[in-house]
Parts: sequence; structure tokens; C-alpha cells
Amino acid sequence: MTHPPDAPGRPLDHNGANPFAPGERRWLLLSLVLGAVYWALQGRLRPPAGVALKWLPIGLLTALAWGRRRQRGGRWLFVALVSHGIGDIVLGWNRAWIPCAIPPFLLGHLGYARAFWPWRRPWRAWSRRRRKAALGVPALALGTAALLLPHLSGPLLLAVVVYIAAISVMGVLALAADLGSERVSAGGLAYMLSDALIGLDAFVAPIPGGAYVTWPLYYGAQALITTGYLAGSAAAPAQASLAEPDVPRPADQEEI
Repeated sequence: MTHPPDAPGRPLDHNGANPFAPGERRWLLLSLVLGAVYWALQGRLRPPAGVALKWLPIGLLTALAWGRRRQRGGRWLFVALVSHGIGDIVLGWNRAWIPCAIPPFLLGHLGYARAFWPWRRPWRAWSRRRRKAALGVPALALGTAALLLPHLSGPLLLAVVVYIAAISVMGVLALAADLGSERVSAGGLAYMLSDALIGLDAFVAPIPGGAYVTWPLYYGAQALITTGYLAGSAAAPAQASLAEPDVPRPADQEEI
């Protein structure tokens, strides 16, 4: 795959101007189209065609992150997307290989967490809505664990516990990230919900038509995180979390 040209950080116009260059927008549109095609055709294509079609939408986001790797945290975003892409290839080849897919996805969550870390805002600066959303992270994690863990044992049990902890950290840091919009926060929560459904479908009981729900959540999460992070991190250098805390917004201006 040919990477888009390097695109150093450009100022973000919070009044609505698109922070991505025309070439980057074409890559994003192609990623969206291929994601929709995969959603419509999943289950009908056998490997390797099905694997390639599943990977391509995320691969295009990965290429976009590579082009912006010089931005603050851009390399960690790239590492996260590469890792998730590897996990997609494993699961696309055989859904029964979930244990083999856990390590790359785990590394991907750690990559996201490291990318979000410099942008975290202190708890006292969180809006009420964001704080309420943050309570959903441990609730979803503990609920998923309660349903999954009785069906697991041995090394797989330990791996799933570590994975749930890692994705929960990613989810909290996504909510904490002050990147100029709610896209990263929404993406982190959508990713957690997608993985919860995938785990329940794989280890507890099949969810009829589950793949048609989990793929939009998963791909949407990756697209929201990627575009939100690249746009927000291009706007300004990362803030020290305690140096200049954000002023909480009035109730009528709160964001998720």
C-alpha cells in the first residue's frame, strides 16, 4: 500500500474547517466505503479475500496515521493501528483464533492509552456528562467480566482479565483526552462495547447477527479515534495535565 504524503500538524479550525488535506480526505472516504462494503459482504468471502477486505479500511487509517506520525503522539497512534490490523487479520482468517488475537489487540489498546496520556485533563476539570460517561467504563468492564469469566479457565482466563483491564484504561484515557472534540471519547466507548459483544458471542452464547452490529461499532471506533486524535493533536501542543487545567464548561455547553 502506498502511504499518503507526510502531513505535518496544521492548525485546527474549531469553527468547522476540515483539518485534513484533500488527499487525506480521499483516503478517509475510501476507508469508509471499504468498511461499508465489508459490512455488507462479511461472511460471504473466504480467506484471503475476506481477510484483505476486513484489513483494508483499518489499513487506510493506519496509512493516514503514518503520514501524521510527526505530530505529538502520532507514532503511538500508528503503533496502535498496526497492532489492531494484525488482530483483524488473525480473526479474519479464523474466528476461533481469538486467543491468538488477544496480544496484538492488547498492544493496540496500550498504544492508544500512551497516545492519549499527554492530553489527559484533571478529574476536577471534567464536565458532569463526561464524569457520568466515565462511570460506564468500570460498569461495562465488570459486567462483561462477570458474564465471560465463568466460561474461561487457565491462561485464557488470565489473558482476558488483563485485556479487560487494558481496554478499560484506554476507555478512561479516551474520556480524559482534551483533543477539541468528543470523537476520541466516543470512539473509546464504542470500542469497549464492540469488544464486549464479541466476547459474549465467542465465549457465552452466539448473538444472532452480532457481526452486523460489532463491525460498525469497531470500525466506527477506529475511525473516530484516528480522526479525532489527528485533528485535535494538530491544533496545539499537548498540555501538561496539571499545569493549565481546563475550566469546566457551563451545564448547557457540556460535552460527552
